Amino acid sequence: MRGERKARNLKPYYYLYTFGCGFLLAIAFGYWRSVELIWLYSAILVAYIFYKIFALNYFLLLCFFLIGLFLGFSRWQYVNFNQQQQFKNFVFAEKIELVGQIVSEVDVRTDRQLLTLKPNVEENNNHNSTGKILITTTLYPSYQYGDILKIRGELKPPVIFPDFDYAAYLERFGIVAVMYYPQIIHVGQTDSFYSWLLKIKLKLIDQVNKLLPEPEASFLNGLLWGAKRAIPAVVLEQFNITGTTHIVALSGYNITVLGLIVFFIAPWLGLHRKKAFWLVVFIIILFIFLTGYPASVVRAGIMGILVLVAYRWGGGVKPGILLITSATLMCAINPYILLADVGFQLSFLATIGLIYLTPWLEKFGTFLPIKLGIRESVIATLAAIIMTTPLIIYQFGRFSFVALVVNVLILFVIPLVMAIGFLAVLISLILFPLGQLLAWLSYFGLHYIILVTGFFSKLPFASLLMIKPNLLLVVFIYILISIFIFYVQRKTKVLV
Repeated sequence: MRGERKARNLKPYYYLYTFGCGFLLAIAFGYWRSVELIWLYSAILVAYIFYKIFALNYFLLLCFFLIGLFLGFSRWQYVNFNQQQQFKNFVFAEKIELVGQIVSEVDVRTDRQLLTLKPNVEENNNHNSTGKILITTTLYPSYQYGDILKIRGELKPPVIFPDFDYAAYLERFGIVAVMYYPQIIHVGQTDSFYSWLLKIKLKLIDQVNKLLPEPEASFLNGLLWGAKRAIPAVVLEQFNITGTTHIVALSGYNITVLGLIVFFIAPWLGLHRKKAFWLVVFIIILFIFLTGYPASVVRAGIMGILVLVAYRWGGGVKPGILLITSATLMCAINPYILLADVGFQLSFLATIGLIYLTPWLEKFGTFLPIKLGIRESVIATLAAIIMTTPLIIYQFGRFSFVALVVNVLILFVIPLVMAIGFLAVLISLILFPLGQLLAWLSYFGLHYIILVTGFFSKLPFASLLMIKPNLLLVVFIYILISIFIFYVQRKTKVLV
């Protein structure tokens, strides 16, 4: 039939694209309200009947979209139901005693520790919930991943503040209850592959601290391993004001640099570039686990591996498809990150800007010099700023006027700092004096970045605190941007 012929002529990746869009849309819609799955069954049935009667064009695309909707709603309802059941099984507002295990990397702050504890159902006769508990306790004694603890205290539901939904924030980690400063008895410890990785991470962090002074050491630890908790609050505030926080939050950019470093040193190790592919994939996976697999790193890692696979077995694939695929995989694992993880949202939007807005902005940046990558830096940064600014204003109520300038001044230094710092740490484990020399070379780059952000953050017009706009206005702005991107893509006959 005519409609069937048109559908068959569509390229295969369009089906993956529509499936991913349907899946993500279902999770986003399910986050706000429950939808009975019977309606989706009905929609698929009606679509099939219409196809049989009218032979509608692009029927297969519609089917893939509806299947994505169905699976997205199914996944959301399954995870959300389990989360609600775990919450109901907890006993609040009274002293209880639990035995459980620390199941995430311990979050050490300047004045406290945050432990994510999963109760052991078999050892808790008066309590049958396996939902995770976030425990706030003193800095000492210190605890680590895998520790088995007996705790006694009062469970509380996470508080929802007027300007911050703390409960939704914890939901994405599977945490459904909190406990503050309970009595803790260390019962034992279990060793695992992940606990071994965390010990390696702590060793690497400690090695950086031996090589460099503060705050440069903490800054490099944030760049390489995602360990940014020790960065002084003053320095973090400078990054916030100048719109450069993303450089200390592990993202696709950092992982891309890591991959390039491995490809660069592969010939020194006697590996051909094609064989280095498997080494890069292994290191990316190891890197994801080593950093505690935050959403941004998992997304970047999945997308990085997909890109490597696509190019390893011939022919590149469209980056939009890779982005949708990585987002779909991540949200299938944890649906809460789509709307509850600001880092994921900003990373996703920035990537969209780099994919779709950068080519359009290039024709306006021909006057910029190519040397030192200035033109590329300005255009890429501007594309990311356009896409992320509405969300940043909505989430944080702040707009940085100096973000573009500061990013251009410091981004070209990041690959050098990461490459030299990474090699310095590895070499120092074998020959410390040589590693120390390389580390001091990276120090100048780190210090330069801190000086630039510090200078611009002190300018009176550096940033503007704003009243958070209505969510509907933010959504409307992104709809307009999406329409514009679709228009540009249609003119260039590239739809994804």
